[in-house]
Amino acid sequence: MTNGLRSLRTMSQNASETYLEVFQTSESKQFVIIIMILGLLISTVSFGVVLYQVWMIDRNKAEILSLYALLQMKEITEVYDACTEYMDMLNQGSILSQVFKQTADDTEDHEATVAEQMQGLQSSKN
Repeated sequence: MTNGLRSLRTMSQNASETYLEVFQTSESKQFVIIIMILGLLISTVSFGVVLYQVWMIDRNKAEILSLYALLQMKEITEVYDACTEYMDMLNQGSILSQVFKQTADDTEDHEATVAEQMQGLQSSKN
């Protein structure tokens, strides 16, 4: 650990000495100052964008969680089950299964629909 910190410190010192040397020997100090100001502006804008995104995510999370306060436990369980089923379909990677959602009542009908869609896709390719 000490060796890693030492090498970081020496590299930082070398970089700052090089920058100082360039700054002192440079005839156009305004150019260096402009670059520094531009770097500060870009860093500030980037930091602002990241903070805005964090704020938006936090606000959306609060809105979603407030919806659960209005639902009954049975409805929350149904939503959870639907989300779990959707994530299982995503893990399987079947786009047609996502488009034509399979229910417990129409399993056979769903398989026939998927087969028809696959045939339609294959015939349209030919």
